[in-house]
Amino acid sequence: MGLGGYIYNDRTGATARTGLDLAFAKYIPMKDGARLSFGIDVRAQQFSIDREKLAQTLGSDPAIGSSDNKFNFDAGFGISYTSKKFQVGVSASQLIQSKLNYYNGSLTPAEEGRLYRHYYLHGLYHLNVDEVTVITPNFLMIYLPNAPMEFQGGVRVEHNQLFWWGVSYRARQSFSLSAGVTLSKKFVIGYSFDIYKTPVSVYDAGSNAHEVLLRYNFLK
Repeated sequence: MGLGGYIYNDRTGATARTGLDLAFAKYIPMKDGARLSFGIDVRAQQFSIDREKLAQTLGSDPAIGSSDNKFNFDAGFGISYTSKKFQVGVSASQLIQSKLNYYNGSLTPAEEGRLYRHYYLHGLYHLNVDEVTVITPNFLMIYLPNAPMEFQGGVRVEHNQLFWWGVSYRARQSFSLSAGVTLSKKFVIGYSFDIYKTPVSVYDAGSNAHEVLLRYNFLK
């Protein structure tokens, strides 16, 4: 059994999200060291708009109404099966599909803004090349109604449970190269370089991106 949570504050341009997410997981032991996992999460979040950043471009656009903040609740659910060789799981987020409307007038169901439900399918497989080298291919598929299905896939190579490197691909968006090292049982450091390949991705995030990973395990 596991229980966790986090507080977040994300800002993107003139918009921001602040919220609290709580998660609960239940693990059921299976044969040969495998386990079946169930998880749920509940989230309370506030969406806000900084109108001063939009005044010059949108003026008095009625689509954003007169309210600066919107508060809502949502939830998610997932299930996965994990063995020594592979893992597969399905999940869904934004189950409630809460409304997110800033316009104060009348709207039809097709015009309403909502946090639409997302569906996920993921999997990975551990391939032991020799006694110290493990290759792990993985994939993630995301389905959102009325939008193209998103696919992400990659391969990670780990040597002697110490060094690792990998490549990944996100359909219609980017390639990534990553590497890292386990410095101790508690501390891991890694680096990732993302190469954006579509005009929209380049405009949104630039021609590439750098990420640094620092992970510390308190309970090991």
